Amino acid sequence: IGPLKKASHLIKGVWKVKYVEIRKGLFSYYEDAPSTRPATGDTGTGTGTGTGTAGTTSGQAGGDLLRKSIPLRASTCTCRPVKVQHMAFPNSQSGFIFELTVSGSRRLWMANSKKEREAWIHAVRDAMVGKSVVRGESSLDYEYESEAKKGKSRRPGSSIPAQSPFKNDLIHYLKVQTKIKTARSKTHYLGSLKRCVGVPLNVPVQWIREHVESSSSSITGAEAFREEDVSVGMKQLWKDMLRDSVSINGKIYKGDDPHGPERIMGALARCIMRVDRSTEQAHIGDKHRITEAQALSYARDVLLACNRTRSGGDSYYCFDTLCNNSHLVALCPSSTEADPMKIVVGHAGAEQSLSNSTNRLPTELSGWLNIRHPGHKNWKSRFCVLSAGMLSYYEQALPRPHGLRGQVNLTDASIDLGEKPRGLLSILGSRANEDESSAAPTNHPIMRITTREKSKEIRFLDQMQFSLWSKALEKEADSQLLSGSKNSSSKPRISLTPLSDEIATAKVPPPSKKIPLDSEIPVANLEDTTEFPKSAKTNHKAKHSSLPLSSTSVRTMSSIVVSAQASTQYKICTLDPQGDDKEDTWAMVQTQFLQGFRLSGGVRGRIIRGEEIVQLNILEGLVTQETFDSVFHLGEGIGSTTTTDSVLEASLSNIAVPANQK
Repeated sequence: IGPLKKASHLIKGVWKVKYVEIRKGLFSYYEDAPSTRPATGDTGTGTGTGTGTAGTTSGQAGGDLLRKSIPLRASTCTCRPVKVQHMAFPNSQSGFIFELTVSGSRRLWMANSKKEREAWIHAVRDAMVGKSVVRGESSLDYEYESEAKKGKSRRPGSSIPAQSPFKNDLIHYLKVQTKIKTARSKTHYLGSLKRCVGVPLNVPVQWIREHVESSSSSITGAEAFREEDVSVGMKQLWKDMLRDSVSINGKIYKGDDPHGPERIMGALARCIMRVDRSTEQAHIGDKHRITEAQALSYARDVLLACNRTRSGGDSYYCFDTLCNNSHLVALCPSSTEADPMKIVVGHAGAEQSLSNSTNRLPTELSGWLNIRHPGHKNWKSRFCVLSAGMLSYYEQALPRPHGLRGQVNLTDASIDLGEKPRGLLSILGSRANEDESSAAPTNHPIMRITTREKSKEIRFLDQMQFSLWSKALEKEADSQLLSGSKNSSSKPRISLTPLSDEIATAKVPPPSKKIPLDSEIPVANLEDTTEFPKSAKTNHKAKHSSLPLSSTSVRTMSSIVVSAQASTQYKICTLDPQGDDKEDTWAMVQTQFLQGFRLSGGVRGRIIRGEEIVQLNILEGLVTQETFDSVFHLGEGIGSTTTTDSVLEASLSNIAVPANQK
């Protein structure tokens, strides 16, 4: 949940702030403008189809607020980052835009930073229903010119994201592919292929699907593999395991043994639970452990994602897209027996888990506070929400915060040591001196937050509320430092020091009659429910003025990492064979299908899938498996070289941990 800017349908270049809430299967946002829909009953709700919203609208509180909801279904909904032409959207330079498309209806949303945009995109994708159980969940995406004319050709390599860990491999892939497609002789073909000989080439499968396929002029290459043609059910998985072997942490299980598939799945589930309960995981409480049911479900999903049919199809698809030339060569599998599929289950490092936790879309704290500009005498009662590095304050809290009055961006709050700071986040706490002329309660702690853009003073009800918000802001500042903000060279400093006498002795006006300070509204966890507590609806007094909207503990973060690898060998043969296998084979390619997974336990435990990566290892001529092992150091599989481990780590690095995984 949190504020986003939405592009207006009526006037181009106009962006309106909306309060957005994402739930499983639903994307809702609230209009600040009054609704013309009449309210019915005591609750003031009415439903109908909103124009251009591809969803439903609901009038709230007798027409004072309009909620619009968009269904999130994987079959009809897409979400991706985009670039827009500034001529079409002149006010978009200061934000980062993503596109939400539902059944052809497109909406543009603007976030404050690229990392925040990635978190929103991942939250939308994570909330979609009907997703594939085998597709990777990388938050890395490819930006398009959303206003580009249809049919306009893109510059070669323009689809490669600058932040991709495989950027150099993808650039190399495109160059070699172009030369191979235009080759008209064996010398020219092998000369083009030689650029890849002896050097592993790592290619994300999703990138191939979305970009190379669409621009390829080779019909064979474009139609080499279709994901929808691959059976991903348990029936196909059982067939694959019956004729395959699987190595789990070094122990080989053969599928053709009695009850082979059952033994493989059971062994993987037991291995997951054994690692989860090992001494390295002793700091995890019992309620955060992976249960037997979760372990069995995770084992099934891992095997479904990397079974021989799927991994082999992806591998051949990437190999064919690169090496196919219908005028010169035929591509065929090698007759050598395939190595067992390798699965390794291990621990996720604490530092790695913590760094990934900063990619989430956090919701830290909310509550009624008094705010004013420095130097002003009057305080304004505002409903404040600390979320995703942003402190937002609103006029109203129900049914959802609306009437946005301003925001303080905490990501730019920092101090430059040794120089005059460009931006400073300082929390200054004191107790205001008693003022006999004021009817307000005395001893209110006061806080000042200063950034490059603005400065705000905040007054708290008591020391407990002040302490709660101070800790939340301090944790948010630390998380921004860990996430590598643009001012990461200078650590945000939060100091508790007395305010100046002018501030400490300032007169505190009586609380607003509209929203009395002693009648704070408790906010329920907005991720789990759309209803507010009855005490809030009936204006009953509540004791707590500020409530955390979600836990920020990293103990429920991903604790187990599973790595899967499946290898296959292929031949590149001439179209005019002479009967001599050595002469007819121009080159051999060994593909390594690599995919990583993160597993977590507890009531919110889940499996997160990394990108599917295919590593292409190419050698000239007819060579043996021992030659591949010698050149590419593949003898021990996963964990034997830093190359394979780094590829798996990179495939997992693009996963943003979703908001509900805390």
